[in-house]
Amino acid sequence: MTASLTTPSGVTLTLLVARSFWSRLRGLMGYRSFSHDQGLLFPNANSIHMFFMNFAIDVAFLEKPVQGSARIKSLRTQLRPWTGLAWSPSAWGTLELAAGSIERLGLKIGQDIQLSGKDVANF
Repeated sequence: MTASLTTPSGVTLTLLVARSFWSRLRGLMGYRSFSHDQGLLFPNANSIHMFFMNFAIDVAFLEKPVQGSARIKSLRTQLRPWTGLAWSPSAWGTLELAAGSIERLGLKIGQDIQLSGKDVANF
């Protein structure tokens, strides 16, 4: 499943949405890189691991979307492969981005990002 994310600065990214058991299990494992115009959203997940990863990523932990708007609760930058776990206990979901994306997009804790797509209402 795919969706779109629009940042407060108006940049739009394509989101892959990990909803199935297999897509959640795999995540970005096995990928060699990740595009700066994409993100991977894990609904109903407040933690990620970096085991079996081949590259660093940035992660935004999100509150549950309301009418397509999700608030950023916590940010982690430059998480390196094999460095363990990152979590935000009260987060609704996690958004994995290419390393450097949080700074490049100007994302900040407390900002709202817009999620859109046919299945976003079902989050």
